[in-house]
Amino acid sequence: MIWAHGEYICKQQGGHLATITSVMEQDFVDTFMASHNPGNAVWIGLHDLNVEGQFEWTSGLCYS
Repeated sequence: MIWAHGEYICKQQGGHLATITSVMEQDFVDTFMASHNPGNAVWIGLHDLNVEGQFEWTSGLCYS
């Protein structure tokens, strides 16, 4: 599945791809995925669709 389709599916269910806002959240996602989905890639909501190299979350939060 491509990133845009993953975001579309999430929006259809009232959400977005995951927004990670702290090191603790990143650690949780890493640990969870290693335990429940090892060896498989997943999409998160970080993108640079509007301006190449300027990243933002699909939820609207800014990334710096």
